[in-house]
Amino acid sequence: MALLTAPPIVIVPATSASAPATVEYTSGVDLIIRERMNSSPWRLRSGAPPNNLRHGSYDVFLKPGEKYEAEAYRREPLPSGFPADATGIDLQGKVAIRAILTNASTNFPLTEPFNPEVGGTYWWARVATPPLQTFLIVQIGSTPPVPDGDGFLRIPSAKFNLEFDEAAVHAIEIQPLIPGNEFHFVVTILDVGSVTSTGRWEQKRGSFTTKLRTTFILFKELVVTDDSDPGAIGSGIAGPGRFAFQIREMGEGQSRVDRDFQFTIQSFTDKAPQNVIDLSPYGLAHVVSAKPLTPQTEHLGIALRGVEEDTGVFFDTDDIAETLFGTARKLELPTGRFKENFTGRTQKIYALPRSSGDEFSFHVNIEYAAFYS
Repeated sequence: MALLTAPPIVIVPATSASAPATVEYTSGVDLIIRERMNSSPWRLRSGAPPNNLRHGSYDVFLKPGEKYEAEAYRREPLPSGFPADATGIDLQGKVAIRAILTNASTNFPLTEPFNPEVGGTYWWARVATPPLQTFLIVQIGSTPPVPDGDGFLRIPSAKFNLEFDEAAVHAIEIQPLIPGNEFHFVVTILDVGSVTSTGRWEQKRGSFTTKLRTTFILFKELVVTDDSDPGAIGSGIAGPGRFAFQIREMGEGQSRVDRDFQFTIQSFTDKAPQNVIDLSPYGLAHVVSAKPLTPQTEHLGIALRGVEEDTGVFFDTDDIAETLFGTARKLELPTGRFKENFTGRTQKIYALPRSSGDEFSFHVNIEYAAFYS
């Protein structure tokens, strides 16, 4: 693939002026470049790539409101109809540059109120500017925005820095976010990309706190897949078995036990359907209470361990099964506007023989729910 680079935004000092932008390209194959301005028909760039078919640069000049696009393709072979129709051709890279006016902040007449919606794991908003086709830049981060040298508000080290192509109505969802945390946003609206665009812009800023998550977890069933009885699967009764289940908070480089269950099952078998054990008599349910989370605690995990005791059995020893390498398996917690709140979700967590000398194995069916408030 080729690498095309260019500044995404250029600042023009006056409505009658233009500003330069440099497009650079580098590739391991010979290139041909097509370009267009303000969604006009594509055309081959005259003399480009100049001098060198694989490495080089060139300048373009943009007036306020203009949008320049360039796409690089492998030079050979080219189908008939290029550059008008590039479908299915070996695209190597592309760039887009938009030109705006300095000191041209405005208030666009929105056709809908700008009222962002906040969940536990998402931020959502609509920006409607008909008939204008506007370009959006959305930043979300944990620190407040600060003005740069051009007078634009920017969030240092933003967690999200996203661009949305020209449209009259934008529906924006940013996720995943961490529950119970304060964030800041800057939405930059740009009038660029059409022959009538002015290069004016508007910025909307604000702060918000994501909702807290409450999670309900029920260990519903234990299913024995190998009871480690010396006979064939389904041929005998094993036990007793000692079990330890843990619910852990997990994240970046950390795993902390939130709840620990320990219990004993006196006898069991891997013969169906008797191998399915109802866990409700053991009270294996837990509520992970609502609280602010961090990158170290934002996930939940389940760790399982079971020991099938063979004390006194000639030529046999205890068999141990556990989640892989003794670590916790992460619970799948959906994120997003229509997904984060749920009930009745299920997940299988497997405990496998700890070593080649162990035969015991089982899995646990978990039912869980999450609610954000």
